[in-house]
Amino acid sequence: GPAPAGLERGGAALATLAPLPAATLSGVRAGLGGADLVLALADDAPLLGLHGAGALLGQDPAVGPATAQELERAIGHGAAVLEKAAAGLARRPALAVVGGTDEATTRTRLARQEGTGAGGGAAFALRLLGARALPGAEVVADAVGLAKHVAEADLVVTGTTVLDAAALTASVPATVGRLAMARGVPVVVVAEEVVTSRHEVAQIGVNGTYELVERRRGRPAPGPATPVARLEARATRLARTWSV
Repeated sequence: GPAPAGLERGGAALATLAPLPAATLSGVRAGLGGADLVLALADDAPLLGLHGAGALLGQDPAVGPATAQELERAIGHGAAVLEKAAAGLARRPALAVVGGTDEATTRTRLARQEGTGAGGGAAFALRLLGARALPGAEVVADAVGLAKHVAEADLVVTGTTVLDAAALTASVPATVGRLAMARGVPVVVVAEEVVTSRHEVAQIGVNGTYELVERRRGRPAPGPATPVARLEARATRLARTWSV
């Protein structure tokens, strides 16, 4: 059938969201049958705030700052309505590891807690329904038994698009590096761009970094033209360096 009136406005429709009885959310939770919902988050951006999902929309040329501010206000109102409706419901632990202590997150509005902006705000809604939020790299590492595989390896090679300051906290290289460091296994990272120092990456257990494109005086040096060829060239150099 036709969509409810107002939904064509997208997130802006939340500006007119009326108060909800607590039974609305408790009924949805009951319908989940006690399922353990786990969110594997790729980033820790909150739903609201200066570094939230709404603020990031302002950087999108298709949206623009003015529309982003309108959406931020509308989403803020909608989030407040939902938070009030959920106030009497049991809360699950906040974002593990990335989100700090339970005490700190309890004092912060859910919509401003780390990770609630993931999935365009879907993480916020699922947290209201009792979901637990965990760093995605750690969830996947646990699911595939990465710790066991790392312990059996002589060298671990991982990769990312950009190895920067943000990647030193919650990322695949950071997760792999910490697991390997605890087991005394060296780790190297292959990335399109590396903007961290050796000292910084050493703190997360990374022993070496390789860019797909070599740079000379800040500019890309001549090399293979295709990404596959560049990766093969880097792999060859890596193998020579780390072979016994």
